[in-house]
Amino acid sequence: MACVMRLAGCVISILYQYAEQRRGRQTSNVLFLYWTLNACCSTATYYRVLRNTFSSRSESLPSAFTYTVQMIAYPIMWGLVVLYSFTEHYGKKKPGICPMDVASPISYLSFEWYTSLILSGYRKTLSVDDLFPVSEEVKTVNNYKRWLRVNKNAADGRHLKWSLFRTIWGNVMTTLVGQIMFAFFRTAPPVLLTFIIRFVINKKEEYWKGYFYAAIIFLTGKAGMTLLRHCDFHYVVMGLQLKGILVHAVYTKTLRIASACLTKYTAGEIINLMTVDADKIYQTSLFVTAGMGALFMTLMSAVWLWFFIGPSSLTIIVVTLVIFSNNRNAHPFGRQAAAEAHDIEGQSAHVHQRSAQQHPHPQVLHLGNSLHEPHSGHPQSGNVDDQVLRHLGGHHEVLLVYAAVFPVSSHLRRLL
Repeated sequence: MACVMRLAGCVISILYQYAEQRRGRQTSNVLFLYWTLNACCSTATYYRVLRNTFSSRSESLPSAFTYTVQMIAYPIMWGLVVLYSFTEHYGKKKPGICPMDVASPISYLSFEWYTSLILSGYRKTLSVDDLFPVSEEVKTVNNYKRWLRVNKNAADGRHLKWSLFRTIWGNVMTTLVGQIMFAFFRTAPPVLLTFIIRFVINKKEEYWKGYFYAAIIFLTGKAGMTLLRHCDFHYVVMGLQLKGILVHAVYTKTLRIASACLTKYTAGEIINLMTVDADKIYQTSLFVTAGMGALFMTLMSAVWLWFFIGPSSLTIIVVTLVIFSNNRNAHPFGRQAAAEAHDIEGQSAHVHQRSAQQHPHPQVLHLGNSLHEPHSGHPQSGNVDDQVLRHLGGHHEVLLVYAAVFPVSSHLRRLL
């Protein structure tokens, strides 16, 4: 059965490689990961065959077929790992392609694709021509098209944040997994230090265990820092994706709304919405995702302490929650921001209710399906938004932060 599964895996990998070549892909992270895991898992079988063949303590020798297959297949698998660690090149490099998009798995993990730009900046002052082209992952035109595909049922603005999440969910999940793995590797060296202490105390331990423990501590620390750099990188990419989508949506909306509604807003308000406020969303995404790292670090520390002191480790979670709640209630900005957001939401809801009684179908400026259809030129269109914007005043920054983190009402979603 194991031979059949391995044969099926080889056939699938060959078909997948053929499909990737038809698409013009120069590297494949999937195949690199598959052959790496396959080679690592085959190490135990390869060692057992060698031990049964050459050890004097072995009771049974492997068959000639098994020995021949293992001696040939195992080096080939590691050879494939090495080959998939590099990127294939077909003639001259195509212009306008970011090195990150065609980087090999090893180059992507170690950020080696960025080395050429660092060396260029060391030798001379960088100019615009020296910079890399924009990656396909960060291009606003691609992200905006993906957002439009998932933003089909947002006529009232309720699903704006959900559609944004569905657009960048890949980066969100990658960041969460990276944060969990970073918390594990960051807290593992102190735990591994106990094994070194036991090794030093016990004089009968083999010497190779000491070198093994030291190597493991070094590798876990190195892996943790690499994961942290990747998490920071994905924070920035995710923030740029959100900012680009919002700026594109607001600019497109500005071009398509009726002129009667457009006169209700000054050029400064629209420019601030596309620059300052969109940048606040970008900054908020960085702070929120970075705060998730502290949460995972706290939980992982509690898990490790569970193995040493038992249920008493849960006190670290309780103390952390108490400290956070006390700081939020004691900090004047937290109380003031919460009170202002509550008052503004109630007063703005009153404005919407009063306007709805006067105008049965008010035209509201929001980022929903109205991006595809221009508003009618009704003389009163935009009055509701004009009153809301004037009423918000200097509280717009506070609302942006709260709207990006906590659930908000429908009129704030329409404003964003």
